[in-house]
Amino acid sequence: MIKFYFTTFHMKFPARLFSTSFTLNNTNIINEKDVKYITKNFLLENSNGFNLIKNIINSDETSEVKQNKIEVELNNIWHTEITDILQKKRSLGLDAIGSSILAKDFHNLIGDIENFINKGRTNKLPGVEYLKPSLIISIVLGKVIPFSLRHSDIFNQPTHSLFAEIGKILKYQSIFELHHRIGLIQNRVEEIKNYTEKKLVSEFNKLTKVLDEYKNTLKNLEELSGESIIKVGLGFTALLSETSEFYSLEEQIIAKNKSIRYIIPKNKLKTLINNITLMDTIELPMIIPPLEWKIDDNEKIIEYGGTILNNKHRIRPLRTKSVENSDANDMTYNKELVDAVNFKSKIPYTINLKILDFITRDEFINRDKKDNVIIYKHIHPDSALLGEYMKDRKNPKISEITTHNSKFLYHSSIISIAKLMKDVKEFYMTVFIDWRGRFYTSSCALNIQGGELARSLLLFKEGQKLNDIGLKALKIYTANAFGLDKRSKEERLDWVEQNLHKIIDIDNYEIWREADEPLLFLACALELKGYNEDPNFISHLPILMDATCNGLQHLSAMVNDFVLAEKVNLLKSTENDNPRDLYSEVIPHIKQEILEASKSYEHTNLERINVERCLVKRGLMTITYGATERGIYDQIVSKFFQKDEWNKTVGLHFVCIDSDIAPKDVVFTQKNILLLSKIIYNSLFKIHPNLNTLMVYFNSIVKVLCELDLPVNWVTPYGLVIQQKYNKFTKYNETTYVASKRYKLVLRKADTTSISKQKQIQAFIPNFVHSMDGSNIVLLINTIRDEGRKINFASIHDCFATHANDTAWLSWYVKQSFIRIYSDSSFLRRFHNYIQLRIQAKYGEDAHFDKDGVLTHVTIDNGTDIPDRIDIPKPLVVNKDNKIYKEILHSEYFIN
Repeated sequence: MIKFYFTTFHMKFPARLFSTSFTLNNTNIINEKDVKYITKNFLLENSNGFNLIKNIINSDETSEVKQNKIEVELNNIWHTEITDILQKKRSLGLDAIGSSILAKDFHNLIGDIENFINKGRTNKLPGVEYLKPSLIISIVLGKVIPFSLRHSDIFNQPTHSLFAEIGKILKYQSIFELHHRIGLIQNRVEEIKNYTEKKLVSEFNKLTKVLDEYKNTLKNLEELSGESIIKVGLGFTALLSETSEFYSLEEQIIAKNKSIRYIIPKNKLKTLINNITLMDTIELPMIIPPLEWKIDDNEKIIEYGGTILNNKHRIRPLRTKSVENSDANDMTYNKELVDAVNFKSKIPYTINLKILDFITRDEFINRDKKDNVIIYKHIHPDSALLGEYMKDRKNPKISEITTHNSKFLYHSSIISIAKLMKDVKEFYMTVFIDWRGRFYTSSCALNIQGGELARSLLLFKEGQKLNDIGLKALKIYTANAFGLDKRSKEERLDWVEQNLHKIIDIDNYEIWREADEPLLFLACALELKGYNEDPNFISHLPILMDATCNGLQHLSAMVNDFVLAEKVNLLKSTENDNPRDLYSEVIPHIKQEILEASKSYEHTNLERINVERCLVKRGLMTITYGATERGIYDQIVSKFFQKDEWNKTVGLHFVCIDSDIAPKDVVFTQKNILLLSKIIYNSLFKIHPNLNTLMVYFNSIVKVLCELDLPVNWVTPYGLVIQQKYNKFTKYNETTYVASKRYKLVLRKADTTSISKQKQIQAFIPNFVHSMDGSNIVLLINTIRDEGRKINFASIHDCFATHANDTAWLSWYVKQSFIRIYSDSSFLRRFHNYIQLRIQAKYGEDAHFDKDGVLTHVTIDNGTDIPDRIDIPKPLVVNKDNKIYKEILHSEYFIN
């Protein structure tokens, strides 16, 4: 019973950060310069943790019983493995010497934990003394070890979140243990309460006293504050750092009164990884359809969906919680949204066994055309030296090691889950949403929203014999994976025809290693090979179609900007046309601006910049998602430049690390790169003034609402009311001591009575756009369902996937749903009217309207004869010509 609470506190981590059961052999790290990897023993399928789950999957029990057992046992893997080590049990093929060393280490750690608890140094966590020390160790290591590998940016590790997660798990494990003990005592008290025998009366009195103590402890535990929970997590994390050789909790001073805290691997981490089955996942794919979510007439959840344990114990809500926008946690749902979630979660998948077999062959060449590693299969050999490298924050080895280990953890997780699921007839992904109504698939590394490796290993369970439309879609997708998605569809089809003999020669490593996405290209090649050998071949591969600059597609439709709409492929086009590429089309304007700027002496060096698409794409793409000039500066510096020197008289200098962008012997000042960032940021608005007008309008609305002390509310096209209210936070310090060492925590507390104006303005446009792309999915799913069309469907926000034969239908549904959102020119007026209603609801007669019913201003009593006046921005008037919506259905590249 107590195991399922492990899953509750992974929710704050990004969807890609998961792992599963895997155990490495104890061979030396292979030289990655060698093009061939030895993969036979990469993941031992006879490890205890792996077999624990696999034996359940392969048992003769019903799928429902197996699913329940998987959910319960999954969360106990770390404890199982540590117990096995303590008892010197080990799986075949593991390191016997390392296992014995670990057994000794863990026995010592148990003594340290017991001493820590017995001396009362439990940082005010009532009830933790009732937990087994081995369970405490497994909880801490089960979180800290993957955490230390996972985060590629070591200087921005969310250690506070880690401490909170560990503290919460320990809290709820203690609650469960107390409930268990209380239950046993109550049963015994009930048995003997009526006896008069002296011995039993004495037992009764003792038990009732203990029962009162337990209940008291339970009450204190349930009322534990957030900061106390963080201190508990920090305490046990720090204790194991001080007393073990697995990881180190470090603190580094980076400025006056400012420091960073991070976790890095230590000497025996590799030994631990070589002798244990890592489990760092909320859930595995479900072998039964996820249970449905249900709401009542008041749009409140009455039955939890997803996993069996989630249904029973309400562990994880349908909407992921938001710390910054806490009021959103109380928002209601609606039927259309819940139905869409249930629809998406019922799509069955299987493992692409051919891809799994191919990438685990001994002869698999694990390098792409640029000699980059495709799949990371080992912890970085220099991981134990990370602490030494950290003494110089500029050392490139830091990023090399942490990036490598993050990918290693992620890729190992994906392959491990694929190996577990390979014999399963079909499996499913649970689906959740955020407060904006955006969809997220399963907190598991192997899911359709994962990276290239995950997507290449997934197939739809329900396949179809390829028809002409399907074969064409498969060929286009093959060309896309190769990197030809900027060419016309006609050119892509011609390229596949001309190279078909090479593509279907699967053992021809050269062609798929040349692809931009080699594993997806390989998955496509296997499908084409199957069709070429047998026209009755049944295809199962999901075909993904990606929207073009989706944020700008939405914004251009809001203001009916015909010019911008054309550049983001909203208008009519044919297969002979090349898809429009906004990022490339902005480059001439940026070059001209740079040329003008370089006439100034201090910016002369800017003319040495070669403006490539890669330089401007990320900045332009993220403007609609809240990127600022400074944000674009940070993007450019992190990817293309490195610090050259620091001279207090002339400031910060950089050199370019990409010779395609600028010569490496040219030095740029910080002012140079800041100006470059400003030029990139402003280029979009100078070329498209309607976009600037829209951004100014939205920002002015949000500013006024902040002045009126109101959140931003809006209604999605399917009727969901969304609220954005970012609170102000205040920082405060907490101190705790572990093993005579002082640890200071800088914590934040939300002021729920205040609104952060800066955050409200910065976040509104991206949140509004995200709610619209979520709306697009809800509308198209409900249309599919209402029409009774049977179609495999998956989505990754603004990317859509279906079977090759259904791509034309899905493209049509996506376009129709988009048209439903913006089909008339009143979209923004409806938004404005709803804002007016919210203001009027609060200010009543102090909200003043003109003769046309437009809210003009609000008066606020300030205690004088003349009240304050806050003017309301006028509704934004847009072009009523609906040319855009007439052409979307005829666009070949709306989704590409």
